Amino acid sequence: ERVFAIEPAPGLERFDAVDPVVVVDRDDVAASSPYAARRVIVQAGLPADRPVLAAAAADRGGAWTTLDLHDETAPFPAAPLLAHAEAVVAAPGYNAYWEARLLGYAPRTTFVPIRRALDDAAWRAALPTTPTTTNGAHTLARLLVERFGP
Repeated sequence: ERVFAIEPAPGLERFDAVDPVVVVDRDDVAASSPYAARRVIVQAGLPADRPVLAAAAADRGGAWTTLDLHDETAPFPAAPLLAHAEAVVAAPGYNAYWEARLLGYAPRTTFVPIRRALDDAAWRAALPTTPTTTNGAHTLARLLVERFGP
């Protein structure tokens, strides 16, 4: 019956909008984190992204820890742990970008746009990094319950 845009991306204006839908929620921030007070490079995309992200971190100076989300031992979801990081370098993929905004660490994150065929990362990286307060998953759940019942 309806199509919802889950981010304010160009071309989606004709659809009903809800806040971005992500796995984490504001109260999911971990009580402690191995990344607390560390500078973290988050690698979640293609292997070719690694040197691009490393170069962006090097430009900021200092020592960096790499969190490779392709490693089967990497925490999932990582966002609740990254909320404690001093600084983060990441590509602004949908989840990385909106989770950082929802959990409040986007202002401490350097988003490095990496070209993708189906995702305009440069557009997303240029958005203001003000915190997002609502997970669109809650909105969608409420709308489904209203439409179909509990």
